[in-house]
Amino acid sequence: MKGEFKDDTFLARWLNDQLTPQELEDFQSSEAYGQFKKIVDGSELITIPSFDEEKILSSIKENHGQKAQERSPKTRYIWLSGIAASIILVVSIIVFNIGTTPEIVTAKSEFGEKKFLLLPDGSEVVLNSKSEVTYHTGEWDEARKISLSGEAYFEVAAGETFTVDTESGEVTVLGTTFNVAVMNGFFEVKCFEGKVEVSAENEADYVLTPGKTYRKINEQPATYLTTTKNKPSWLDNESSFHSVPIKYVLIALEKQFNIKFEGSISNIDSTFTGTFPHDDLDVALKVVLGSLQIDYELKEERTVMLED
Repeated sequence: MKGEFKDDTFLARWLNDQLTPQELEDFQSSEAYGQFKKIVDGSELITIPSFDEEKILSSIKENHGQKAQERSPKTRYIWLSGIAASIILVVSIIVFNIGTTPEIVTAKSEFGEKKFLLLPDGSEVVLNSKSEVTYHTGEWDEARKISLSGEAYFEVAAGETFTVDTESGEVTVLGTTFNVAVMNGFFEVKCFEGKVEVSAENEADYVLTPGKTYRKINEQPATYLTTTKNKPSWLDNESSFHSVPIKYVLIALEKQFNIKFEGSISNIDSTFTGTFPHDDLDVALKVVLGSLQIDYELKEERTVMLED
């Protein structure tokens, strides 16, 4: 994600085994680590020419009348970092060409999983649990368009129009950060930076500015909310809701913990406002169901029996 690395030489130091133990531990636990690890592993498919640093510096000295000794350790390091960055770029392009075809690319996340995806233009996507996106690589340069099922957070690189297509409507932006959630008739878009245009059936197009949220549930009129957050809470391993019908909160619990609800609730349209954690099922159930005074029992095979 943007701002994940402490400085511009971070990846070069990682390639050269120069990270501190703490930096390496933090990087390996980040969303981006798997992507870069895959790229570097792909370097086995190509041969990177070796280079003699002193010989190259000597050549620069002869061509430009500089003394090699004048090149400070910091300057030498930045120069080598540029070479390392170039190697990453070459490897990533080759791995991308080998691993995909100019057709449809699909990325999915599993129960309780978040998945990071880097798009061809440098835009970034993080999928929430049990979500899916698809896009056409061959048409990307002409139309930046991606289809979403579930929930995802987007950081869109500046450029031509970027469109997120869902079963409930379209979200169109130029360059911004926003979150889209769509499930069983629930459609919600939150804008954190820039401007986001939302188009839904039987509704006038609406432009969201930072801090604004668009929500439409089935055939009900759209509602507009305000948030002070600068990113969705699920990126920090908790799910937050504001006056959301309980049936959609139960779906979110199912996706996060790979559980199944059975039984019924007398008032399925009752709403929930609150937050549940992603790392403790017992606490999550108590927070959601307990606050609404819904009796339940957690049975075997990850089934929750509702006893309203």
